[in-house]
Amino acid sequence: MLITSRVFWGALVAVVLFSLFFILYRKFFFEKGHTVHKVLLALYSLYIGGLFVMILFPNYMLRPFRFSTARVNLIPFKAFHRLMTDPKELIGNLLLFVPFGFFSVLNDRVKAGRRLLNVLWRTALISAAMEVLQMFIGRVTDIDDVIINTLSGLLGGALCVIWHKTRLDHTPLGDKLMPELPKRWRGKMAVPLLSLIILIVYSVGLMSANAIVTRSMGREYAAEINGETRHFSLDAENALLWDRTGEKVLFAVNEQSGIFPASTIKLVLGLTTLDEVSPDERVTVGREILRVPMDCSRAGIAMGATYTVRELLAGSLITSGADASYVLGVFCGRVLLGNPNASETEALNAFLAAANAKLQSLGALNTTVKNVDGLDVEGQLTTVEDLCRIASAVLDDPVLSEICGTPEMTIGTGNTALTLKNTNAILREESEFFEADCVGIKTGATSRAGNCLIAAFRKDGQEYITIVMHSGYDGKFTDTLTLADLVL
Repeated sequence: MLITSRVFWGALVAVVLFSLFFILYRKFFFEKGHTVHKVLLALYSLYIGGLFVMILFPNYMLRPFRFSTARVNLIPFKAFHRLMTDPKELIGNLLLFVPFGFFSVLNDRVKAGRRLLNVLWRTALISAAMEVLQMFIGRVTDIDDVIINTLSGLLGGALCVIWHKTRLDHTPLGDKLMPELPKRWRGKMAVPLLSLIILIVYSVGLMSANAIVTRSMGREYAAEINGETRHFSLDAENALLWDRTGEKVLFAVNEQSGIFPASTIKLVLGLTTLDEVSPDERVTVGREILRVPMDCSRAGIAMGATYTVRELLAGSLITSGADASYVLGVFCGRVLLGNPNASETEALNAFLAAANAKLQSLGALNTTVKNVDGLDVEGQLTTVEDLCRIASAVLDDPVLSEICGTPEMTIGTGNTALTLKNTNAILREESEFFEADCVGIKTGATSRAGNCLIAAFRKDGQEYITIVMHSGYDGKFTDTLTLADLVL
């Protein structure tokens, strides 16, 4: 889907910025020569497109953007210890705004100190604006990011000042790499101003487009339930109502279509884990949690802390914590390999191979697992029918069934204690979607999977499974309750 494509949004920003450059310097672009500067403007446009997408693309699209301070850190240097344990991420962050800082003062002809002051406040302003916008799109807003980005921009500005001070652009090599700017550019490049304009255009476009596609898209359906025709509407593109007791499908739509599973795939990872290790085994969290992509939900476990397998499963299934999933994947993978010193990559590959074998044994032949976090990746697909098989296996497992049906759980002790709240709001009494007959089991949400929920209900000795995929933000709950109301 185009709206959920990072490539689309990155290209959009690049094209808009380059168009602004072209309008500003249209006479210059039609002149012969200055090829290097023209190429640099094109490359800089691509860089800004990538930068905006990297920082401002939401955790997942197809979710209403809402202002929230729930994931805000205003305490300076709080996250630095995590970055210090991963030199690659630290270096990457320190280089992120270097091009912006360089171009920001490239056409300044004031004194070096003034140029460095300019790049300092310009980078801080742009970075802070991006961090504030992250409060609307479900990302983490962190003062440490502003500090690192500002230092990165300052580094870029310093490199530009050195370039000019050493007159490298007047050497034969320097003249080819970066010739001196034409006089007509000086004072006109306006990189900070153009970046701010693009920031506004990007955020307005992103939020407007998402608002359009997240509006209610109720589709009308009918189902024959107990000899009575029932009419209802769903937002979900794929759905299933399964009578587990009677072993029959009561309603289905697009149940055999290949779809992205999002975090519902963590159910099969849970099954695979308990095939290999005891739920009471203790696991010490290692560097594998540094592999968790920034777009993932986290349970909040810390490196060096020790939890039981059961507690890590709770982190993975109750709050959909990718950090817990990575720890379990590496731990179980090393058990499978019989090598506690196996690399994280080798261990994860072994674990994923076991998970795919587990899917085959369950009869989920149209499902493939390629990661442990549930993020969209080509080839990681499932079907509603397969998810129903996986959910049934989870409900048959006493450990997993209990975890997936728990509204809230505390794991760890002392400083490592964490309180986990189930992302399935139907289980929680304080929620407007609470339904007492619900007994589990797992939510999921990504850009390409939409909002998903597999739920189970028990009443009067009967058990039912509902599955809704690619629904709306609240639709995953309202659609689930709509299906449940057909039989409860």
